[in-house]
This record gives sequence, C-alpha cells and structure tokens, in this order.
Amino acid sequence: MGDKTVGLNQLKQSLLFNRLIDVWFALCKENGWEWYDVEGYKKFMVFAKREKLPLQKQTVCIKEEGKKAAFVAAVSENRISHDTFESYAVRLDEETLSKIRSFQK
Repeated sequence: MGDKTVGLNQLKQSLLFNRLIDVWFALCKENGWEWYDVEGYKKFMVFAKREKLPLQKQTVCIKEEGKKAAFVAAVSENRISHDTFESYAVRLDEETLSKIRSFQK
C-alpha cells in the first residue's frame, strides 16, 4: 500500500478548508519528515495557535485507516496543554501556507 499523502499545494487546491492533521501530513511530506511523530504534531498545534492561524474547530471525529488511525489515537491520548485533543480545520491561503512552511520541528 503506497503513501497517498499529498503536498501542501495539492491540499490547498482540493478543498477550501483542510483538517490540520492533513496539513501536518502534507508538511511532513514536503520536508521529508516522519509524520508519525506525536511530539512533533503537538509542537505543530502549539505553533498554529501561537501564530494565530485561522483555525476552526471541527465537531466531527477524524476517521483514518491503518497507521494514520493509530497516529490519531496516539495524539488524542496525549493531552496538549491539559486540553483534550481537538480537531481543527484551516483555510490554506498564501499567508497561512507561508506561516505553516516556517514551522521547524
């Protein structure tokens, strides 16, 4: 089974709003990082909030399969700043993409 993760530009073209976790997968693909990095994703979420990315809470559960499902479960079990794991969507305009690409693990 191949990796179906797309890059940030492809993600931007596919939907108006994208799940933050999909943005993480795309960012990792662009940078050659391993996406199955719970601590890295937690840092990315803190970064997204600190940089005031236009995040919108999602009320639906994330459905993934295989290794990505295990990653979502691992992230949701690890609390971030004493908050439960929350799912966010973000609109990928050029300014937001620029901020996202400035993230360093």
